[in-house]
Amino acid sequence: MTKKTTILVVDDSPTQLAVLEDALLGCGYRVETAANGEEAIGQIYESPPDIVLSDVLMPELNGYHLCRLLKNDPVTADIPVILLTNLSEQHDRFWGENAGADLYLEKGSDLPKICSQVQKVLDTTPRSLAAHSSSSSLRPAFPGGVDAQSRVTGILDRLLYDSTISNEILKLTSHVHDLDLLATEYFRFLGAISRYVASGLLIDLGHDRMALCLQVPESFSTARIAAVEKKGLASLDLSNQTDSHMETIVIEAGETPRASEDLDLLFSRPIFENDRFLGGIFLIGQGNQTLTEGTAHSLDVVAERLGIVVQYLKKVREIETFKADFISMMVHDLRSPLTSIKGFADLLHNGTLGEISKEQAGAVGNIQDGCVKLLDLIEDILDLSKLEAGKMEIYPGPTPLQGVIADVSNGMDALLAEKKLALKVNIDETIPLADIDAKQMSRVFYNLLSNALKFTYPGGEITVDAYPMEGGQQSESGIRVDITDTGTGIPPEKQRLIFTRYQQLTSQENEQRVGTGLGLAICREIVQLHGGRIWVKSPVENGAGSRFSLILPAV
Repeated sequence: MTKKTTILVVDDSPTQLAVLEDALLGCGYRVETAANGEEAIGQIYESPPDIVLSDVLMPELNGYHLCRLLKNDPVTADIPVILLTNLSEQHDRFWGENAGADLYLEKGSDLPKICSQVQKVLDTTPRSLAAHSSSSSLRPAFPGGVDAQSRVTGILDRLLYDSTISNEILKLTSHVHDLDLLATEYFRFLGAISRYVASGLLIDLGHDRMALCLQVPESFSTARIAAVEKKGLASLDLSNQTDSHMETIVIEAGETPRASEDLDLLFSRPIFENDRFLGGIFLIGQGNQTLTEGTAHSLDVVAERLGIVVQYLKKVREIETFKADFISMMVHDLRSPLTSIKGFADLLHNGTLGEISKEQAGAVGNIQDGCVKLLDLIEDILDLSKLEAGKMEIYPGPTPLQGVIADVSNGMDALLAEKKLALKVNIDETIPLADIDAKQMSRVFYNLLSNALKFTYPGGEITVDAYPMEGGQQSESGIRVDITDTGTGIPPEKQRLIFTRYQQLTSQENEQRVGTGLGLAICREIVQLHGGRIWVKSPVENGAGSRFSLILPAV
């Protein structure tokens, strides 16, 4: 060979270093040595070898760390690394492979085998890479040599930063059931690592549906938002997505640009998985704004990890669709026999099939009550599964809220009289028409009033207040509805979970759990489907009572 191949041997044992050095010199290689990983780092950046042969168990910086550091630095990633160790457990091989080692050998291997394996790795390394590694071309990047500890610290800092970004993005998987919240949390994190005027997150939801989440300044006009959308989408590869229906979510935030400066594309990256389009991200800047190399790298990491989030979101939606279809089939199979049972029980109870005794009437009444409860539970499960799978459709339109509330409250007169409860309804005369689906919102009010009735002592009071929200720059607009009772209230630990599924409260009268635990979860889903929100406050006053509040859209 015209130019000897250089091998860097790294081992904290002087004896082992000498043995390996002699064997490799005998095979015609040029050999350099280092006593530990930290010393090896300094030598590699000062004079890069053609290949590294390193022990694993060493002080300061072990072989796994040395290998991982070299493979994570683009400057040294192409230098082959062989790891030597006495350990032969499966997990040691796993860590060796995942550290990026080109080969993993046991120290017990005979020396001729080690020499042949070294040559085998060199033979499979492209000559251009080997020539680059053995040159001094790395030196200009690190004039006067390099401080090993500084270099290691820099690489570790970058790995930690990338890992932090990955972890933050993967946290978004906890919000796949709520696109608005997912987008809000994504933009919050994006704003922490980059400066921009507007940004977009495009997600392929599957079944020819896509969601475009935009973050724009509050001052942006509709035309300017449309311009941001057009510019961002044009930068992503959407050639195969022309038939997809696109849902747009706009979140107001971000930096307000100077009116005199144009908006330009700052960053754009489509997200693919095995040539399958998953979505993309884009950032819009102003004037001559540019991204630093570090920020661009961070955004590449963001896009890569978002691919995992989008895949998870699509899988969850597929499962929810399957679950909704299964529940729909199950509900149909259960509802038919239950309806028959209730029908025959009604015939028995009203004497159509002959007179029955008082005791028999009581037993039949229990059957009727049980059927009603089961049918209600079945309907709740069906509706909730539809809501979660996005199959529940609402048809909002101009609706007088007074009529909806009156219809629901009038249907409860008998129950209110039975418990000697007073119901007061106060509706502001200036209240506008609500932009709601009357049927679905009736269900919300029915659930809320039913709960108030169940958990208020006889002689108590339930109040419904409805009034317009003034709106403005810092407050919400629409219609607010408060449903307040004089019960004992809801414990603080329950309030955090009360709108989640299967959260049952305890009746004040018999200390037993009542209801299916689905009613409030359904209320929340329906209200959010209208673009509104719902929350609870308890106690209201004098250490008692609960107030459920809703914000609903107005026409």
